[in-house]
Amino acid sequence: ARRVYLIEEPLAAALGAKLAISGPEGHMVVDIGGGTTSIATFKNGHPVYFSSIPVGGINVTNDIALGLTTSFNYAEEVKNRHGCAFLISQDEQEIINVYPVGEEDDSNIKQIYRSDLINIISPRIEEIFELVGRKLDEAGYKNTASHRVVLTGGASQLPGMREVASMVLDKQVRIGRPRNIENIPQVLHNPTFSTALGLLLFAVNNSERKIVKKVNVSSNADGLFTKILELFKKTC
Repeated sequence: ARRVYLIEEPLAAALGAKLAISGPEGHMVVDIGGGTTSIATFKNGHPVYFSSIPVGGINVTNDIALGLTTSFNYAEEVKNRHGCAFLISQDEQEIINVYPVGEEDDSNIKQIYRSDLINIISPRIEEIFELVGRKLDEAGYKNTASHRVVLTGGASQLPGMREVASMVLDKQVRIGRPRNIENIPQVLHNPTFSTALGLLLFAVNNSERKIVKKVNVSSNADGLFTKILELFKKTC
C-alpha cells in the first residue's frame, strides 16, 4: 500500500534549506509565504513546536496597492524592484515611478519617493515578526537565547528582512536557501522553493520512514527536477 505522510510546512522548509537541526542548541524556522507565515522550533534534531499566522507577502503587496492606488500586479513588481523592510536616509531622495490603477500610459505616471513605499512596507514586516514573537512567547520559547532563526520562503527575500527580524525577535537571524542538493537547477537555489524541495527530499529519503543524513539524488532525478521547474514556471 502507498504510504501518505503529513508534513508541517516549516519542517519541509527546514529540510529544503538543509538546516542542521540536529544540534542541542536549537533552531527556529520562520517560513514567510504568500498568505501565511509558519513557525517551527527544533531541539536535539526534533521539532518541538509548530505554529502559523495568517499574514505573509501578499499582505505586503495589498498594502502597497492600496497605499499607492495601483494594481496588485504592479504593486508586486514595485515591491520586488524597489522594496525594503526598513528605511535609510537615501530613500528620501530616490524617486520611483508608479502607474495608477487602470493606467498604463506614461503620461499618467506618478512619481513618489522610495521612502513613501518603504513606509508602507515596514509596518507590515514589523507586524509579522511581532506576531511571531507573540506566538513564541505564548509557547514559552521567546526567551530561549540559544535559538537561532532561519528565514525562508519567497517573502523572506525582501531586502532588510533579516535585520528587522533580528531587531524585533532579538535573535541571530540568517536567510535559509536550498544548498548542497545535487542535480537541481541553479534557479531552485532560492528560499521560495525551500518547502517544495523539502517535500521532495522527504519523499526520496523516507522509503524506510527515516530521514537519511546525506542526500544523494541520482542523475535520473535531474529530469524530475526539470519537470518540477517547468511546473513552477507555469503556475507561478
